[in-house]
Amino acid sequence: MARSTALFAAALLALAALPTAWSLGKVWERLGGPLATAAARSVGVGVDSQGVIYSGVAHPSVGSFEDIYVRRWNATTKQWVLLGGVVFTTDSRLVGFAMDPSAPASPWVAFADPNHSGRLSVKRWVQATGKWEYVGPPAISPGPVQRAPCLTFSPKGEPWIAYQGAALKPTAARYNKLDKQWYSATVPFSPDSKTSFSADWATLAAGANGMVYLAYVDASVPAEDGRKGVVLSQNVTGSKFLSDSKWSYAGLDAASGKPYFSASSPEGLSLAIHPTTGVPHLSFTDAANGYRVSVVRPSAGKWQLVGTAGFAGSNPDVSAVFVLDAYTSLAFTPGPGPIPLVAYLCTVDDVENLPNSVCVRQFTGGTWRPLGYLGVNFGQDTTFTMDLTVGAGKPLLAWSEVARGNKHATWVAAFQ
Repeated sequence: MARSTALFAAALLALAALPTAWSLGKVWERLGGPLATAAARSVGVGVDSQGVIYSGVAHPSVGSFEDIYVRRWNATTKQWVLLGGVVFTTDSRLVGFAMDPSAPASPWVAFADPNHSGRLSVKRWVQATGKWEYVGPPAISPGPVQRAPCLTFSPKGEPWIAYQGAALKPTAARYNKLDKQWYSATVPFSPDSKTSFSADWATLAAGANGMVYLAYVDASVPAEDGRKGVVLSQNVTGSKFLSDSKWSYAGLDAASGKPYFSASSPEGLSLAIHPTTGVPHLSFTDAANGYRVSVVRPSAGKWQLVGTAGFAGSNPDVSAVFVLDAYTSLAFTPGPGPIPLVAYLCTVDDVENLPNSVCVRQFTGGTWRPLGYLGVNFGQDTTFTMDLTVGAGKPLLAWSEVARGNKHATWVAAFQ
């Protein structure tokens, strides 16, 4: 599953598509009813090793807390089945969901643990016992986590997590399944300020080649310079340990030569690894281009655009499309010839006048083209967050929305 920071969606609207890598006539369809009928800012969707779809969502609880639920999609009955009741209660902003791709029925959840003073813990569903159990010792972080963690897996099934603890410094951690311990490395400095460092939007992706990539927005640079986007890498082949001192820059800005991928103030970072080349790709809302979506990748040590900068709204297929909020979610179709897909929040003025909806595009033929269109209840809606993945042979998307009359709902949709 992508950042939750990152995660999820019943007969959806189809938009007439241009010729793309996906068959014409396919549409987005919501799976079952809403997963929640109240506001939820943490959602997730994923697929296990047997192709079964799972969803995660935070339901409102008491005060500012929310109960976390994970469900399995029953393709026969067309219903969502709850796993083990409430997982736990925590701050809904500080939750991450992921599926172990190497095992059946193995959803994982990372969270600010209320039983350990808000420090980071991870639980997974154990099918044999029918219970949620801690993965390794609880309280992974030395102090309370300050931002939503990004929980993910490498193609080989290695669990990874990115989080921000004290002073908002980004940290990457990997779980060793043999000794059942988490091993971590913190980013100790900023390229522009080695004495005062804070970050935002920390996200992580791990490849099959032993490379791990950690992306974040450097919030410690002077305000007049803007908030810069950074991607670091570390090769962990042959070692269970990570090192604070072995981070290197995954790429440099082509114009300035500085270790940034963006001109200023990127938001909504989402990392994905190309399944065959192992090259990291990063989507974000681009302040330098009207807060529209851009996607970049490193090439010969320099950051390079995939398509055009701020491409959302630049294509003639849908007019007046632009990003309304920071969230993006990036994923790849499986090989051969993997295709990047990106989900983001958008306005589509020429389709039912929907002011705030979920859009998904695929990069084919050298440009970003629509992959269907998700109209949200055909009303004055606000989408909070989303999670995009590809599994069971199809793109899957989860999102949380609030529609007219303050009606909240969380959905999962599949591109059928």
